[in-house]
Amino acid sequence: MTHSKNILIVLMVIVFLGLALIISSCTKQTIQGKCADGVCDDTESCTSCPSDCESCLVTNGDNPTSGESHFGIGIHAESSNYNSAILEIGNVYVRLNFGMDAFGWKKVKGSDTSRAECRSCCDPAISKTCNCETGSFYYCTPDSRDNRITGEYNADTFYSYNHDILFSVWPSLYGENEPKSLEDLLSLEYPANEGTYKDYIKYLVEQYPNVKYWEVGNEADNPRFWGDTAVNYARLVTLTYNEVKRYCPDCRVGISLVKPDAPTEWFNEIIKVCDDIDFLDLHHYVNNMDKLEDAERGQLTRWKNSCPGAEIISTETGIPSAPTTFKDVTWELGTTETAQAQDIIKYFTIMFNAGYSKIYNYVVDHDDVSGMADPWESIGILDKNGRKKISFGTYQLMIEKLDYFTSIAKLADGQYKYTFSNKEPIYVLWCGTRNCSLPPEISGQVAVTDFLGKEDLLDANQITLTGSPLFVQ
Repeated sequence: MTHSKNILIVLMVIVFLGLALIISSCTKQTIQGKCADGVCDDTESCTSCPSDCESCLVTNGDNPTSGESHFGIGIHAESSNYNSAILEIGNVYVRLNFGMDAFGWKKVKGSDTSRAECRSCCDPAISKTCNCETGSFYYCTPDSRDNRITGEYNADTFYSYNHDILFSVWPSLYGENEPKSLEDLLSLEYPANEGTYKDYIKYLVEQYPNVKYWEVGNEADNPRFWGDTAVNYARLVTLTYNEVKRYCPDCRVGISLVKPDAPTEWFNEIIKVCDDIDFLDLHHYVNNMDKLEDAERGQLTRWKNSCPGAEIISTETGIPSAPTTFKDVTWELGTTETAQAQDIIKYFTIMFNAGYSKIYNYVVDHDDVSGMADPWESIGILDKNGRKKISFGTYQLMIEKLDYFTSIAKLADGQYKYTFSNKEPIYVLWCGTRNCSLPPEISGQVAVTDFLGKEDLLDANQITLTGSPLFVQ
């Protein structure tokens, strides 16, 4: 009897192993690789690598659409007062900035609060003396980073409303040498203590598990924001990439530069670490239409060729709503609230056609360069008092009409066709010359919407194109 049981057990094991081999042979094999290698492997998803795994799909009513918005809002004010306005705009991305880590060098500014902060975390092993006198510097090693990071309250508020967020992260000054001036703290550099910086990244990623976009610094090729070399910035990108991916394999890590045509030194160093870059944040400011159209003539080509698979976005874009001259450059785009609203449609459309995947507009006017007039003083869709400009409604309309598009094609100057997975194409049309005809594929009765949201049903031959853009569908 025992012998028969043993035979039965052996037969069952053989059958089980045979089934396992059959299932294994039928299972799709995955290869661990990099984004854009043509294989959707175990470490990739439709979120982290849409080029390999296809775009995510979400339900919009009864119809599927691309799961990621193409639009965003840049928050460049330490305030969460604009949350309701952003919710009104729609389900778009929000960029927020983290200033400095709780660890690292700080300066006592003079208030009782700052002196108490100094006394609570000053490290005598590095600071030598921890007398916490007004104006003195101290090295902070707190027990916890909770509620101690610059911008954390603002981040918590927006995070609680389930916004899709992109965080821009700076390292603190972690070196042994005491700063000599406040400017030393602002001259960001490669962290002297990699372990402290890695702990900072770990804290942030675990604190905000739903955030998928992590950006290394801001405009690194601008000495105002990065005081170190291009080589060391590239090193920081790799360090950050590895640490973010350790705790969130689906997260995306990217770089930030002033503009698409970055200096050669910076371009050459960045492309060396393309394997550690999921997105390129190439900020975009131009003062006239000719420069804007340069983007369509291949401004992004070298990036696309050198970092294939990297998403190209701009988290800083906008058009002033008042006459603006800055550093001897006079703005021709915008300059009035009406023109700002009209030009924002043209601006975004041309940038999308050039290859940008996501574009963030400034939410509010703010004084970016103290002591002199600058375009940021009127670049938002809200003024400094929170009043909605004409462009607020236009931006909202543009998102309603165009978001989740799957492709865009230029038919002629001032004529673009957006296509979607869940609805008929929408044309964005304007005319920069005296006589412009409609694309021949538009005929019969169509819905025509102007930049203010006024909609009419017209026969195609009734439409007259002007410098003011129209949505036609």
